[in-house]
Amino acid sequence: MNNSEKIKQDLFYLYEVFYNIRENEKTSCFLGTEILKKLKYKPDEVKKVLNIERNENKKANQGFSSEISLISTREQAVNYFNDNLEHIFQPDISEAEKNTILKKVTSEELKRLYYIIFGITWKGKCKKENILYKIKEFCEDEKRTVDLTKNLY
Repeated sequence: MNNSEKIKQDLFYLYEVFYNIRENEKTSCFLGTEILKKLKYKPDEVKKVLNIERNENKKANQGFSSEISLISTREQAVNYFNDNLEHIFQPDISEAEKNTILKKVTSEELKRLYYIIFGITWKGKCKKENILYKIKEFCEDEKRTVDLTKNLY
C-alpha cells in the first residue's frame, strides 16, 4: 500500500469518527457548529469518492457469523442487540439460557457491534457481559432521549 492510500484511509477514518460524534447527541456538543455543518455527507458517500477499500473491514469480517458481518449501521447493530442479545438482562432468565445466548457470539463480534454503535474500538480485555451492558445502556439512553424530546417539537 502506497502513501496516498494510507492518507486516504486515515482521512476517511477521521471523517467517520467525527461523523459518529456528530450523530451522537451527547458528544456533538463538544464540536463547534461550524465543524458539524461540514460533516454533511455520510461516510459511505465519502468512501465512494475516495475510492478506497478498507482492509480492516475485510479482516474484521473474517471469522464472524454471517449475520454480524452484514451489520454496517448503528440501527442494524441496535436491532441485532434487541432481537438476539438483550434477553440476558431479563430477571427471569436462567443461568443456562444466559450461557447459551452468550455462546452464540464471540467477544470479537461484540467488540465489532460496540465499534459500530459507539464509533470507537473497545480497548483491552473484558467479559462479554461488560460489552453487552454498555450497549444496553446506550439503547436505554437513546430510548429515554427520544421519549423526553418527543414533546419538544
